[in-house]
Amino acid sequence: MENLIPPANNHLIDALSRKVKDRLLTQCVRVTLVRGTVIYEPDTPYQYVYFPLSGMSSFNATDADHRPMSIELIGREGMLGAAVVLGVCDARFQCIALVSGEAMRISVSRFRKTLLENFGLDKSIKHYISQLMNELGQSIVCVQYHSVEARFARWLLEASDQCPGEELHFTHVAIAQLMGVRRSGVSIAAHNFRSQSLISYARGKLLILNRKGLIEKSCDCYLAAA
Repeated sequence: MENLIPPANNHLIDALSRKVKDRLLTQCVRVTLVRGTVIYEPDTPYQYVYFPLSGMSSFNATDADHRPMSIELIGREGMLGAAVVLGVCDARFQCIALVSGEAMRISVSRFRKTLLENFGLDKSIKHYISQLMNELGQSIVCVQYHSVEARFARWLLEASDQCPGEELHFTHVAIAQLMGVRRSGVSIAAHNFRSQSLISYARGKLLILNRKGLIEKSCDCYLAAA
């Protein structure tokens, strides 16, 4: 059931002034995004904007064979549908919930009205969009120049940032698809990390055991985008 409940922890909302935060939250409802939920489809109008409180979602690009590749992971540090701030009406990429969680949801029409009435909100989200663009630029460099093992370490770290302390429920196949690489590459990297006691995994469940060690295995892109 949807209801008006103050957010638990969204970094964008928490950074707002009390006045702007209250104004935004009066327009929101709290909803659950179940794993596998398709939040946006390409070339379809944005109907809602979401501020995640927990869980993790992915924006995916696809090739000519409709194979998805994750281009950005979004969790409680940000929002889904930020492009509407720039006047964009239709989604460009698919967005799907990878880890179940809760979010504060607001209709696009109410959100745009709230933006016009609150300069602080508009400024905060445009700064967030700028950060996203920097991260996307870093990801392009990462895909082009860095090894599967380094990229896998980065992916694990970024996913765990969204779901701290939780097991990551992903198979090697699923991670490989999201990274746009062969499953064998992910499996080899996972085996190496497990043998070095950096992670544990079994039956689609992964857990980071040595975060510092995993950061050392990751490329510089993780810290650069952090």
